[in-house]
Formats: sequence, C-alpha cells, structure tokens
Amino acid sequence: MVASTGTRLFESNALHFNWRDMNSSNGWNGGVKHPYELKPREETILSVSYGSRGTGGASCGPGPLTQYELPAGNLSYSYTIVPFNKADDDLEVLSRLYKNTGLVDTFELTAAANANGVNASLKNNSKFEISVNLILGIYRNGKLVYTESTGVTIDSTYSGKANFEFDRAQFAGCQYKVFAWDSDTWVPIILPVEGTV
Repeated sequence: MVASTGTRLFESNALHFNWRDMNSSNGWNGGVKHPYELKPREETILSVSYGSRGTGGASCGPGPLTQYELPAGNLSYSYTIVPFNKADDDLEVLSRLYKNTGLVDTFELTAAANANGVNASLKNNSKFEISVNLILGIYRNGKLVYTESTGVTIDSTYSGKANFEFDRAQFAGCQYKVFAWDSDTWVPIILPVEGTV
C-alpha cells in the first residue's frame, strides 16, 4: 500500500507496463497504437507521481482550470510504502493510520543522532500496554545500507527507548529513519522520524 505522509495526495499505480511501453512513438512494444496491443512485462512497475496536469491545451477550446495546472519549478511530496498481509490485514483499517497530516497522535516518536549512533524514544499516550519494534534504517543516496531493530514494551507510564550504536564514521552524512511497528501485527503505529548521521 502506498500512503501519503505529506501535506498532499498524489497519484500511484502498479502495472505490467512502464510509460515508454504506453508511448505510441517508441518503447520495446514497437510503438503500439491501441492498449490491447501492449505486451505485459513480467515485472510489476510501481509509479508514484506528484500529479498530472489537466487535459486541454487551449488549441481548440479552453485550457485547464488553474487548480488543475502543475506549477513550474521544484515540487516535492512524500509517501510511505506500507507492507501488509493480504490474507490477514484490513487495508481500510490500516490506511486510517495515515492521514495528510500524519498518523494518529496516540504515540510520540523522537530520534536524534549522537556520538555513538542514534537514540530513539517512543511515548505511549494511550492507557494500553503495547509491544513495539523500534527499527533503525540508514540510507545512502536513497538506498538502505544498514538496519537494526529492538523490541520494547511500553504502557501509559513508560516510554520505550532504544540506543542504536554503530560506527558513525562509516555512515557520516547518510540519512536515517526510525520506525515503530506493532510487534504482533508488524503494522506501523506512527510515522517514521528521520535525520542525518
């Protein structure tokens, strides 16, 4: 499942074609003219896009309304790819954790780099005890290069903490993310936090 973690929605799809395949002037499909002529690839291609400009070029009729135009310049958006078990997970319930403004505020996750690695803390604002896996991922140029995890049990009076220690010199300048997932269901309970080593 692809969930928005920023302030806007976006477009996503998973197909057995890429955009070149569907372009009638080129592509490994030989420039097809009709959708039924496309030859599916074995791979599934996931596309996540900021958006699409509305149709209409004002060449024969009006152009798109302002709210359907994409502004020029640098645009940004964020999303999380959420794993799920097709047989057991209720996607409607799982998707409710993600809103344009973030996840529900039952938990507070913080993390900070220090001289020995990254410290993480998860505060539980509910009255229930929960077992959680705090997971550290370190990314170099967008690729996951290191991961570590620890399990904690927290209730309403206790914050779960994790001290992830690693060779900081090896990962200097890399991005890190800390995730908090329910230990039983492996469902994220709050948005990850991130920073720089």
